[in-house]
Amino acid sequence: MAEIIATPATNVGTNINDESNYFPIVIGSDGSFTITNSGTAAAACRITIVPRFDIMQLEIEGLTQEKITMTRIMGGQLLIIDGINRTVTLDGENAFENYDAWELPRLQPGVNTIKITNADTMALSIEYQPRYI
Repeated sequence: MAEIIATPATNVGTNINDESNYFPIVIGSDGSFTITNSGTAAAACRITIVPRFDIMQLEIEGLTQEKITMTRIMGGQLLIIDGINRTVTLDGENAFENYDAWELPRLQPGVNTIKITNADTMALSIEYQPRYI
């Protein structure tokens, strides 16, 4: 079973290891789960993934108009797709060459259904700050 957590951060600098702000997410057998953005505007989000095994192609749907594709992620590497700071890193190094999407991830207002390939073989967290208009 995947370890998946999401948090509406009080600020974008929230320590991702502070479990008091996390909400558990139940992941479906197809790798899908929902997150509710309580804001009234789209909110950039930060996705942190640590796969247990090598992944040649990872696909994420529901956070951009088209799916996000990441390639060549080795087991144990720390992948951060950061829509807040507009970066993509693998173990702290620039990984935009492995990233295929027109935009960076964000949660739309209300319920967001997200689907991630091989989600049951990775530790995953999503951090965001609700935005209001």
